[in-house]
Amino acid sequence: MKTKIKQITLLVAISVGYTVSAWSANLPFTFTPSLSQPGLTTNTGTITADTMQGFDNALITITQTSAGVYDTTEQGIFSVRSMTLGGNALLPSALAGLNSGLSDTWGLYYTFSLTTTGNSFLQFNQPISTLNFSLFGDAGSDTTFSANGSTIFNNGTDILLASGGLINGTVGLASGSPFNLQLSANETFNVNGSSPGAGTFFTAPNPFYMAIGTSATAFGGNNVSSNCGAIGPGVGGSCTVTITAGAATAGYTQVPEPEVLALLGLGLIGFVSLQRKRKYA
Repeated sequence: MKTKIKQITLLVAISVGYTVSAWSANLPFTFTPSLSQPGLTTNTGTITADTMQGFDNALITITQTSAGVYDTTEQGIFSVRSMTLGGNALLPSALAGLNSGLSDTWGLYYTFSLTTTGNSFLQFNQPISTLNFSLFGDAGSDTTFSANGSTIFNNGTDILLASGGLINGTVGLASGSPFNLQLSANETFNVNGSSPGAGTFFTAPNPFYMAIGTSATAFGGNNVSSNCGAIGPGVGGSCTVTITAGAATAGYTQVPEPEVLALLGLGLIGFVSLQRKRKYA
């Protein structure tokens, strides 16, 4: 049976109230937290949901390396705190003890980092150079994070469940009051082999999703602070943007399989060839 390639859409919206970019409807997924290696909990129940929700802490550093050239790095965490299915919040009994603010048996969080180089401090949709993430399970739900997401505490027994790297993506910044951030990217999503601790945590679909897409929007306010100003740090200088406890959501969606895309491409080539033959007949 051919392996289907699907896409996880990680919809991250950071602000006091959040907005989410338009994506196709989230697909359901099933986790079994007791089946990671070792198990995150002794509760043998499964979780079926289509959306994860939580908070995001991140530190963005912008360095102007020369006239009109800006290097940007971002490092942070996304901590999952609750899940929904069909728009309805799952109660603790349906979360197998997931820390949802109502109970605290175990937890999930993503760490991520990205870099990009652009020729304008305010340039939107500049290509991301690198982007990497890791998904961890937190047995005991005792892991905590610094306000800017750059430091993680009490994570010695946390379990790596999945990881991924950049396929393609863009990021844009706009300073002023408030300071705004927009990000959209596609990354690989690796479970088996690279993350032996995953066990069969990812229960359904089987095989699990193999790519992840991310979208983020951050607005200034109580969650965002910056010392960058409106014109940037100046040549040789750096400035920072800190995101603290921004709202975040994550969900899964499907992308076309490679063989479908290939057939579409062949169909277009055949159509163009036929039109050319007709034109010169």
